[in-house]
Amino acid sequence: MPESRRKTDPAPSRQPLLERIMLDRPRRASLLLVLLLVETAAAAVALPAPAAVASAVLAAVLAGVWCGTGVQVALSTGLAVALLAGRTVPSYGQIAAAAVVALALVMAARLVSRSAALATASRTHALRTAVARDDEVRAAHQSQQELVGQLHYWSTHDALTGLLNRTAFLHQVDATLSAGHPTGILVVSVAGFTDVNDSYGDPFGDAALTQLAQRLAGTARSADVVGRLGGDSFGVLLTGMTQADSAAVASRLVDPLQEPVSSGDHLVVLRLRTGISIAGAGSTLSGRILLRTAEAAARRATAGQAPVVVMGEAPPPPVDNGLTEADLARGLQADELFLLYQPLIAGDTGKIASVEALVRWKHPERGLVPPDSFIGLAERTGLIVPLGLKVLQLACAQLARWQPTAPYLTVAVNVSARQLIEPGFVEDVRRVLWSSRIDPTRLVLELTESLLVDDSEAAVAVLWQLRSLGVRLALDDFGTGYSSLARLGEMPLDEMKIDKSFVDRLGALPRDSATLVTAAVAMGHGLGLEVVAEGVETAAQAAFLREVGIDLLQGYLLGRPQPADEVTPQLGRSLLPPPGAIPGPRPEEDRMVVPGIMPPLAPNTRP
Repeated sequence: MPESRRKTDPAPSRQPLLERIMLDRPRRASLLLVLLLVETAAAAVALPAPAAVASAVLAAVLAGVWCGTGVQVALSTGLAVALLAGRTVPSYGQIAAAAVVALALVMAARLVSRSAALATASRTHALRTAVARDDEVRAAHQSQQELVGQLHYWSTHDALTGLLNRTAFLHQVDATLSAGHPTGILVVSVAGFTDVNDSYGDPFGDAALTQLAQRLAGTARSADVVGRLGGDSFGVLLTGMTQADSAAVASRLVDPLQEPVSSGDHLVVLRLRTGISIAGAGSTLSGRILLRTAEAAARRATAGQAPVVVMGEAPPPPVDNGLTEADLARGLQADELFLLYQPLIAGDTGKIASVEALVRWKHPERGLVPPDSFIGLAERTGLIVPLGLKVLQLACAQLARWQPTAPYLTVAVNVSARQLIEPGFVEDVRRVLWSSRIDPTRLVLELTESLLVDDSEAAVAVLWQLRSLGVRLALDDFGTGYSSLARLGEMPLDEMKIDKSFVDRLGALPRDSATLVTAAVAMGHGLGLEVVAEGVETAAQAAFLREVGIDLLQGYLLGRPQPADEVTPQLGRSLLPPPGAIPGPRPEEDRMVVPGIMPPLAPNTRP
């Protein structure tokens, strides 16, 4: 063995015996047990039976609780006192009996000690579990709060630029006006932004909008509020602004925007139109009117020139028939708008498979108002949002009444670009579906092709949310916009409606138009879409379309817009016309027919 080992390791014989016993727990327990047995035997002989038992119990409990040197001393002292007192030496039987009693008591003491230890461990585990559960609850609550915060943020901010969206911006304008401060709104829009997207691509367009947003936010004062109002339009809320400040404000905010925007290899100078509207201190104008005035001023401005400044409310733009925003708002409130339904028939069976809901207005003084006279007004004033919701509610309610007898029937409702980008539109659709209790797959929302081109990313995001509800989506007026095949494949569409202009040319230019329509049908089917032909007005057109595999046909030959109670008897019947049939005359008032005063149909309009 090495010398170092001998010096560091003491010999076992040098360690006191008592110390080795005390350091070895099993040996210490054995010693205690021996001493306990001897003490118990002595007590059993020297004391009366009750006292002996009590002495044994006490010794066992002390041994189980302390297990230390004190117990050894106590037991040894008791034994010595008993022997010195000259007590009678116990017999072997007494010693054996005492040993059994002592052993039982020791085991009982150990059992009690073990039970107490288990109970303590159980309470400790329960406490740790409760603490862990509290931690999980706190973590879940914190996660929920973060999610709520994120949802609130994205409900009030634009996803591309991070600026306030139109709704949140208007809320800030209303709050400033309510406080009675002089208030101005600067509106900046990009002239020809669609051309920029078409020329350089959507990624460049998004980068350009983001750079404009950053420049506006960077030059705005801390008290100013910057928001994105629409696809290529921004607004700045200017608290305390007067008409005398307009030139300085324009220079400070607009001049940096004239610098070129860049992305990748492209460097482009954008043409901007700017308008300013101003409300004096204590103005009673609403935020919506003030913003609309600024937007109208921007539209009148010349790109790249000084902004058009308007003090107070701008006069409303002229509209057909002298109708105003107040007229339309009152008509909506008074339920003067109603729906007619135009049938769409299946190309294979000739039976009604769907209907398109078309809104009409019966004015109490002007009579029937053509749709072209109030739809544009609704778009300009923002009333298209409540108007569209009203149409959706009426159409779904009517479909619910048709479902028991025609569960296959679908109803198509037109959706404007303004509705689609309006915050809460998807939730409005969800509520209408729930309240009407209709199958979501029975509702078709029709979207214009230009809508998907003008605001593609925002539109597609909303379309996927609508698709998650189970709603069907149709691309209306296909062929009039600029959608590419690749873009169509990215959209979550179910139907494609070939524009009436292609169908009209089937008779005038049969060669070219027939090729175009055939290709459109094949393309739609190749994309997995159901294809609809609009504007079918002759039997020859209907026959050709059915031959090339059209899925649905719509037009005056098959049925014009009519009240719901006139559509009901036609459900389940074939509406295909006989060869050579043409629709009857279609006067202008026929587009505005009202239940109860609808002109009679021409004999050859439908069978």
